[in-house]
Amino acid sequence: MKKVFKEAHKMTREMVKKYGVDYQAQFGLCLSYLLNKEEKNEMKPEEIKQIAKENGLEAVLWQKYGLTKIYFNSYTGAGYRRNEGQFDILEDGTIMVNKQKKYTRNVRNVWDAIPEGAKLEIA
Repeated sequence: MKKVFKEAHKMTREMVKKYGVDYQAQFGLCLSYLLNKEEKNEMKPEEIKQIAKENGLEAVLWQKYGLTKIYFNSYTGAGYRRNEGQFDILEDGTIMVNKQKKYTRNVRNVWDAIPEGAKLEIA
């Protein structure tokens, strides 16, 4: 939610500077626009895999026992797989950082690239 407010303030400042509109009214419009846009934010597993690949990670979707997770792995020079962290997927598809909050900088970069409140489309 913090990201949404920062973006709304940024958009509002630009509009006030460019068009001279009322700040409070424009902020309300920008916030409403971003929240509506956020609700429609759905991601496919392939999109997350692409973001992970850009950060030097492999993303693996895991579904068993009624749970869904995305694991992030990297490979050492000797070919060994190393777990870098994971995201938990709630029943409604919401993507969450795992409860232990143990993840590397690369996984944090993936998390920052995913829009806040994004949901995963699972076929």
